[in-house]
Amino acid sequence: MSKPIAITTGVHNANDVDWFWEEEGIDLAWEEHLRVCPNKYHDFCGPEIAGTTLYGDWVKEKGQYHPKRGGRFAAIYNPEYHTIQVLRSRYVIQCHHCSPCYPDQGDVDTPGDIWAYCLPPDLMREEWIKENTHRIYQYVKTTRSHFWKKLNQVI
Repeated sequence: MSKPIAITTGVHNANDVDWFWEEEGIDLAWEEHLRVCPNKYHDFCGPEIAGTTLYGDWVKEKGQYHPKRGGRFAAIYNPEYHTIQVLRSRYVIQCHHCSPCYPDQGDVDTPGDIWAYCLPPDLMREEWIKENTHRIYQYVKTTRSHFWKKLNQVI
């Protein structure tokens, strides 16, 4: 198995995520509502359902969100498809290309020959970790170097 070189966005089925939902997210529908709503208080207004939500480490620059450099992970939850796209992470997985819904991205559930970012294993269901640990690498940074190290044990 080769080491990660070119890495693309990874796509998770949200059913495989264990406690990700307890993390603080940025609901983009709510953000848009706050931007355009003239009300001072928003207790009784706003979108009825959550929209696309950003999880992990993000920074807002010039009105747009970007993955935070050096953050643990940056992911987008799409409630319509119940999927999570991982744009940046300290973990990668060797996987197969996604369906046409997510062109040039990796299906983290299917073994293959491309590298894609994946969520940290401690956010995933235990069964998913057991089935996929052998395909996951972790980014390691020391004072002298940085490299991708194969994840040999279940976290």
